Amino acid sequence: MVAAAKMTGTEKRLNDGRPFGMRTSAAAFPQATDVEVDDFDPSYMFTPETGNKHHTVLITSDRGLCGGVNSVVTKSARMAYDKVDDSKSMVFSIVGDKGRGQLGRYFPEQLHYTMDETWKNPPNFDQACAITDRVLAVDSDQVNIIFNKFVNQISYDTTWLNCANFAQTAALAEGGDDEGIPDYLADYELEPENKVEALQNLFEFSLASTMYWSMSEGSASEESSRMSAMENASKNAGEIIDGLTLKYNRARQAAITTELIEIISGAAALEG
Repeated sequence: MVAAAKMTGTEKRLNDGRPFGMRTSAAAFPQATDVEVDDFDPSYMFTPETGNKHHTVLITSDRGLCGGVNSVVTKSARMAYDKVDDSKSMVFSIVGDKGRGQLGRYFPEQLHYTMDETWKNPPNFDQACAITDRVLAVDSDQVNIIFNKFVNQISYDTTWLNCANFAQTAALAEGGDDEGIPDYLADYELEPENKVEALQNLFEFSLASTMYWSMSEGSASEESSRMSAMENASKNAGEIIDGLTLKYNRARQAAITTELIEIISGAAALEG
């Protein structure tokens, strides 16, 4: 009941913020559409060839008892790390305490930082901006965000977003003003005229918006999974109690029957 009450508020905040985050992310970080879906590999959207230095951010929870929302995110990170060859690098940043415990056993040296107590209050844009500041402080060619996208109260999809640092690419490019600007942004008029500065501002804002959206999705997925987990736990506990009660009643009835037989046998022996 508590989880269901929390789920109502979380789902409302998600529905209010989802259009903002999804549209901003789709405009700044379009994802490949020709990738084959692999249900056994949640990192199938990862594109290691688009950068040499990858910074992967995992959105996990601070508390347990919420099913597999954390393990599937860390599994995606582990499988993506196996795809990175020796010429490239990948470091991890984790939002939530549970992800640190799971991923730290495998890649302790690749953990850049973790953030605990993130979910004391519902996620908001100011909090997402603070996290984004720490993400931007890490030198990387591409920021990868892994989170669970809320579908409904019984299911979620593990999502991988490739957020290429197009501002860094434009700054390092040599030549004309259009050098280094992605094709999907080339038709836009940017102000100020310094396109590198404009792209840097756009990248920071878009990454913060994407971070806010992913945290909202992750929070809703956590609450829905916790609600299902608590319902299943209550159901299993009830079944265990019913089974133990039945065994107790059978043992009690057997003991009473044994005592009655002894009393009747004793009385019959005295009469005889």
